[in-house]
Amino acid sequence: MAGRVVLRFTIRPDGRLEEVEIVEDQLAGASVADCVRSQVAAWRTPFRPKEGVAVEYPFIFAPLR
Repeated sequence: MAGRVVLRFTIRPDGRLEEVEIVEDQLAGASVADCVRSQVAAWRTPFRPKEGVAVEYPFIFAPLR
């Protein structure tokens, strides 16, 4: 498996993520990107902004050599 998935989400003031969505999916089959999205949606960050912060983050997948 190789390719890139880009997610867009908002970090809330309590560190939780909301509005997690796939904005780019170069992987074969939507199930992998959906799995990445659902895992990221469960993240909690130590970063505590005063108001929501929008983020776009790329996940790059490449075979091990």
